Amino acid sequence: MTTAAVLPAFLTFDPVLLTLVCTACVLLYWYLKNTYSVFNELNVPGPTPKWVFGNIGEFKDKFPLEVFKEWRKTYGNIFGFFEGFKPSIVITDPEMAKQVLVKHFDKFHVRPIYNPFVYYPDDLSLLNTYGEINGVPFRKGWVVRIMLCTVYNDESFFPKPEVFDSDRFTTEEKEKRHPYTFLPYGQGPRMCPGYHIGVFQTKAALVKILRKYVIESSPQTVDPLPVALRPMLSPKDGVCVKLTKRT
Repeated sequence: MTTAAVLPAFLTFDPVLLTLVCTACVLLYWYLKNTYSVFNELNVPGPTPKWVFGNIGEFKDKFPLEVFKEWRKTYGNIFGFFEGFKPSIVITDPEMAKQVLVKHFDKFHVRPIYNPFVYYPDDLSLLNTYGEINGVPFRKGWVVRIMLCTVYNDESFFPKPEVFDSDRFTTEEKEKRHPYTFLPYGQGPRMCPGYHIGVFQTKAALVKILRKYVIESSPQTVDPLPVALRPMLSPKDGVCVKLTKRT
């Protein structure tokens, strides 16, 4: 006499459900593999991403600018990284920035953005076409980030970058480097429309202050100055100085 073995309820499987789960796993694997291999397939250098998280973990407890500087040293002036599932291509080359902001500006919805993990509404920074610019491939859906602030400490552009040099932006000095090395207001047809009024207000404020006061360092002055990306490079906690009234 034989006794049929009865499996516990939790060990029984619905073949339809099992098929659906396996199919979902295969599709998820295919999606993740294709998502995170796009830069490798197009020969765009960059750090190796972790599935689902991308390269976000590499920013943990670090100033984002320092991460981009290290990546620039390792992977060159143009590289890709992943913000979770979102592929981003970073441009730190002045000539390539000119191509994107001026010559090929019509291939983008709006001017590219600068700060990592910050997006325009409705993903307006995404490329709306496919193709190449100066041999670099671009694809619709990529976030394009122009991070020229990574070259501010590059001695090939700015000799002795840690030293204050009042002549650094004279006409003669600016002619020695690429004009797109420093873009505080962006450039091209979509540059900041407040450029002229911003420069005018800054000059007017400085003249008004310097007519009445002498600017000196104070006990609260920090050197070197901590900086932040907001979205452009700016003092993290302001700049503390001492104002002495002129006599």
